[in-house]
Amino acid sequence: AYFQPDLFKAIAPVTGTLMNWIAEAKELQQITSTLMINGTSDNITLFAGDEDYEARPINGYMGTRETIDLFVSANACMEKQRTELPDTDREDGSTVILEKNISCTGNKQVWLYEIVDGGHDWPGASGNRDINASEEIWSFFEQFIE
Repeated sequence: AYFQPDLFKAIAPVTGTLMNWIAEAKELQQITSTLMINGTSDNITLFAGDEDYEARPINGYMGTRETIDLFVSANACMEKQRTELPDTDREDGSTVILEKNISCTGNKQVWLYEIVDGGHDWPGASGNRDINASEEIWSFFEQFIE
């Protein structure tokens, strides 16, 4: 999906990442608009990545920041906006930073909802309750409906 912008106008992985072998196997000239939602304290999909991840083919996966930077570069995004969102639920133990990379080639966008101290959760349903992941994803997708 990342590499098929003519088929998918936008994608939104939650607690997702990019396997190194995929990044190495593809031409990263075109990547579709992407919104990622990842927790910095996720103990399953590590925010920093995992070079020793034992899966086939074995060569690990990229960190969230590395993945976002790769997509920003591939889409030649010219503007970055970082915003700390309101901590509307102080009991959930996490906060949210929204990074929007805009003014990209072909009107694409690359967004990251960084859930600071968040785990392997679906915000709004489990873990962070400052945002509702489903609503944020739909709002992102609506921009690309023709």
